[in-house]
Amino acid sequence: MRTYQIFLVKEEVAKQYFGRELLIFKLFKEYKQTKSVDMLTLLKKQINFITEPISVFNLEYIIHKQLRHDARYEKLPQAFVVADRQEESFAKLHLATSYITLEAYGTYEAETLFFEVLRQNCPYFLAIDFENSQYGWLAPIRNRKYV
Repeated sequence: MRTYQIFLVKEEVAKQYFGRELLIFKLFKEYKQTKSVDMLTLLKKQINFITEPISVFNLEYIIHKQLRHDARYEKLPQAFVVADRQEESFAKLHLATSYITLEAYGTYEAETLFFEVLRQNCPYFLAIDFENSQYGWLAPIRNRKYV
């Protein structure tokens, strides 16, 4: 099973750290692994500084609106599910104000559907798979070029 935590990074931070996502990943990873209470407090402040709270109500509405006609989609009381038996693909999305959790297994079809909905509605989501040390923006951020 693949598990992603998806964070909403502040726009200015996302633009400044585009191409240097490893630094953000290391911050979150250190937070997950630290046992020191003082260090946890410090790291949490840093994480709160670079992230924004997620509007759960807004995102629930957007996800349901965009996926409600898809036969593979189901809204559960605390989560959203996309299951495709033919493709052997399953993904479950849980929303919280601090981050989104996406659990998936099988082919990538179901999780890609959720990633696409999130990407279309906010370009500053950063997905992290801590188990496999993978991370990346759901929507690549383009830097403005001034002439």
